[in-house]
Amino acid sequence: MQQTYDWAKFVVIEEMRILSHSSEWLTTTSNDHHLIYILEGRVNVTSLLFNGILSKGDMAILPTGSEPISVLSITEPISAYYIRFASASISRVQGAWNIENAFPPVSGLVQVQPLLVIRHRFDLLYRLWEKGMGFTIPLHIAWLELWETIRAGTSIEEPILEASLDSMVKHMDLHYEEEFKVEDMARHSGVTPTLFFKRFKEITSLSPLQYITRNRIEKARQLLVEGDAPIREVGNAVGYADLYYFSRIFKKVIGIPPQRYRQLLQRKIAVLNPPLFDDLLALGVPRDRLIPFWNRAEQKKTYREHDTTGMELLWLRREKPELIIGTDKASDLYDQLAEIAPTKLIKYKPFSWREHLCELALILGVSEVAEYWLYYYEQKAAAVRERIHRQLGDQTVLAALVHDNNIRVCGANRRKIGRFLYGDLKLNAPNGIDRFAFIDIESLSELNKFKADHILLLGDNPNGRTTSAPLTGQVHHARCYPWLHYSALGHERSMKEALLYFSPE
Repeated sequence: MQQTYDWAKFVVIEEMRILSHSSEWLTTTSNDHHLIYILEGRVNVTSLLFNGILSKGDMAILPTGSEPISVLSITEPISAYYIRFASASISRVQGAWNIENAFPPVSGLVQVQPLLVIRHRFDLLYRLWEKGMGFTIPLHIAWLELWETIRAGTSIEEPILEASLDSMVKHMDLHYEEEFKVEDMARHSGVTPTLFFKRFKEITSLSPLQYITRNRIEKARQLLVEGDAPIREVGNAVGYADLYYFSRIFKKVIGIPPQRYRQLLQRKIAVLNPPLFDDLLALGVPRDRLIPFWNRAEQKKTYREHDTTGMELLWLRREKPELIIGTDKASDLYDQLAEIAPTKLIKYKPFSWREHLCELALILGVSEVAEYWLYYYEQKAAAVRERIHRQLGDQTVLAALVHDNNIRVCGANRRKIGRFLYGDLKLNAPNGIDRFAFIDIESLSELNKFKADHILLLGDNPNGRTTSAPLTGQVHHARCYPWLHYSALGHERSMKEALLYFSPE
């Protein structure tokens, strides 16, 4: 959100440069302000005061206190101006000079028009800076002209309705226990209730009432399994003063009463497979009731985010799990595991993550919870598809895994990424992608033969192999997690990232 402060009377430019590399850039400098202006490409900016995606023409002005600031490119090519500067206000009171640190006149995420003029101002300032002119009159004049252009042409990033809706959704997320009326929300947004309802559902996939109810029930699910507060108190905490009404709403949404939900999902469970661990989290089992029981070094990098103690059976026996769940890969250990606790092993391939989720819910006796989770997943997927398609139109998307030793192109039949991109999100695939699950190629330049409009490069360090390979499509960089995490939560988080990459507005 844009904020305006008193004009800083005195400014010193400490540093100015052009960011053009693909790797992550980080600053921890304190007591200075930071300005980032995107000339080409898109970057992900993370700081204490602002987090978000910047595209061509966007500017982020981060006042002191924003550090540390991380700038990670997510497309190629990338080019951006970066300025680090200090500002102070100077006054004379009763014959004495006072100098105080001052905020820049504009801060936050802004857009400035016209682009041609603002680009010219930056170019002129940079040329003077490169000449080593320091704090001279020409440099100071160029700086003042730049800021006059920024102040004169600054506009809020989003249309008023979009910004208002985003703010409203965030408020509802934080204050789920409050009462909300569509008429009041629409009046606050400055539109009719009909338009507000329509745009709200486009963004969230739910009506305002459905969104409020789901927020409350999600919080209730968490409170039920993470503590032992009476059901009445849980209902009160999420906005339902009447116990019977809360129980009725909870059962209507989740499929089972809150007391039964608590009993079935508070068990201590040892998990032998990382994707199943996240599936159980999606079903509502609290993290502190799950025991990760696998050898971390044997897992793919995507599945190494959980700390484990390995697979020491004596240790597991001391942990006293009430249930052990894994895949058929642990069949050789079944008898030893069954001596510790009841053990259930499910078939992993060729079944989908949806089938895994339903199988786990059946084991726990909460099949209704899996149905609830999948229903809202499909609702969100429909909303995400609509927003992305509105942005991309008929443009095609190609995904490739970039490893140290090989590059793998993901086809439409690829179990993880292919079926998510071209199935769940229904993105347009380049010609020929539907004929294979994956193929390996020698160099990134071979991706050009698919003639994709967008190329999603997945890898732990995907930037490292792109500098010498010009690609014809717009390149998006992403880490393997969550895109390759074959679980319910992995797919839900991938949808959120897909919006950032393919529908950033």
